[in-house]
Amino acid sequence: NSAGWSKKSSSPVKMSTIASGKCNKRDEIRWWVTTTNPSYSGQEFTKEIESCSIKSFAKPDKVASCLVDYTKDSSKTPFNLPPISSDCGMCYGVNAQCSMAHCSFPCGMGTAANSAACLQCNDQYCKPEFYSCSGLYTAIGPPDPQ
Repeated sequence: NSAGWSKKSSSPVKMSTIASGKCNKRDEIRWWVTTTNPSYSGQEFTKEIESCSIKSFAKPDKVASCLVDYTKDSSKTPFNLPPISSDCGMCYGVNAQCSMAHCSFPCGMGTAANSAACLQCNDQYCKPEFYSCSGLYTAIGPPDPQ
């Protein structure tokens, strides 16, 4: 036609709001908002992930429990969301365990968890497993914390 549209049609695409991993949609909203919403201090959640990881010696179940407890306080979560699901928290714990196993040197010893070397190490060794576990969609993922 004159508008340049083809007369051919394609099969409809089915979309789902069901999470593909252990994190549910509320967890996904928290993950996205914590680093992209200027009116919410996402860095606090990032710091708490680090704190929980250190306090629990990166044991996944302990990291998950720590994050659930932290997010029970509605003032520490965007839009008064319910606490992070324990299944999703476990993915953060698995990520912490991976970081401890593979990235202790670039991420520890007084080095900030958001240093270039630490982020690069986590990108290489831990992020793929985190995304696989959590089901969070990497293409819409927030940038690394600054």
